[in-house]
Amino acid sequence: GGFGTVYAATRRCDGLAVAVKKCPKAQIPTWWRLCGTSVPMEVAAMHHLTHLQGVIQLLDYFENADDFVLVVERPPHAMDLFDYIAKCGA
Repeated sequence: GGFGTVYAATRRCDGLAVAVKKCPKAQIPTWWRLCGTSVPMEVAAMHHLTHLQGVIQLLDYFENADDFVLVVERPPHAMDLFDYIAKCGA
């Protein structure tokens, strides 16, 4: 990810394939208010777009002392954007 590190993971409770993105707070460029709390713009945007088909769904997020952790759905044939551009072109 552009402002964090993304990991492929599996949700323990049901085996769902997810992506986990860890974003250091110091690298988050834009903050928004969501339910009275400051969150990265990415979290607020994904929260507001959950009703749109084709948008990766934000399943959960957590705030730690130094970073935010986002848990999002991971479609079965997902590919890193860099790898996709290298394979298919810009």
